[in-house]
Amino acid sequence: MLRQIKGDEKTYKLTLSDGKVWGFSATESIAPWLKELSTIMGLKESNSKEADNSLLFLALNKDNLPPDSDLTDWKTYKQGAVYRMWSHHEKPEIFVELNKDFIEHPEIKVVNMLLSLRSIFRHYSKCNGSPVHAALAELNGKGILITASSGTGKSTCSRRFPPRFKPLSDDTALIIRDKDDNFRVHPMPTWSDHLWGTRFSTYESSHSVPLSAIFFLEQSDVDAIVPVKKAIAIQKIFEGLKQIWERCWDKEDKQSQKMMISNLFKTACDIADKTPYYTLKATLHGKFYDEIEKVL
Repeated sequence: MLRQIKGDEKTYKLTLSDGKVWGFSATESIAPWLKELSTIMGLKESNSKEADNSLLFLALNKDNLPPDSDLTDWKTYKQGAVYRMWSHHEKPEIFVELNKDFIEHPEIKVVNMLLSLRSIFRHYSKCNGSPVHAALAELNGKGILITASSGTGKSTCSRRFPPRFKPLSDDTALIIRDKDDNFRVHPMPTWSDHLWGTRFSTYESSHSVPLSAIFFLEQSDVDAIVPVKKAIAIQKIFEGLKQIWERCWDKEDKQSQKMMISNLFKTACDIADKTPYYTLKATLHGKFYDEIEKVL
């Protein structure tokens, strides 16, 4: 691996609300791919020394090895012939190898962007938060999440917010516990926009808002806010967290699956302890957002 790395690679940074800075760098052949990823996520150029943790992208090669002669503690994850990742529980660097033959492939390049963020998501899902399948919006500095199963209307609600609301993302957000033990939320890309070429959407992923309320969306004939029992809220939050990982459960061993599920459930309980939650009944053409504003 080190043969590909010159040490002068351009770096972009993702600053998250726990104070960590994640650096994104790429070798020359992968640099255009990283530039597109940085544009989508709104990442700024940075000095690599600012980074607490680093993702380094380089060309896939069967002879690549991490910069350590002892491979015992390096964990590798491989996705066919297009993607391989090396991580170490004691080292801040994560090496991501991409097959140059697919670097411009319209679908595979986007899938690789999605997969590369999973290493960051996994870091936070161990203790301090989790990605969640939800739409994120901001009102007067407060962050609200609207969560529901795919196809229920999260994206539609996000598009229907009036100007006083600021939609931040409509599919995925990253919840993180900050230094004061409060939950904040960062917008994450809607990869389906790019995967299917519907639009070139961009996000300010370093921007965060305090998690002020969670709304469980239900389609309805009336617009209303309905109280939710805590046990039901925990289950719904847990399902929203778990949906992010279900596509890759089969890549995990049984012990890792059990640990991940345990961590996600604990996070769901912690979020429910600190955050108001409601069922949001929304009509197709009504003013559901007025109901949200009443309880914020």
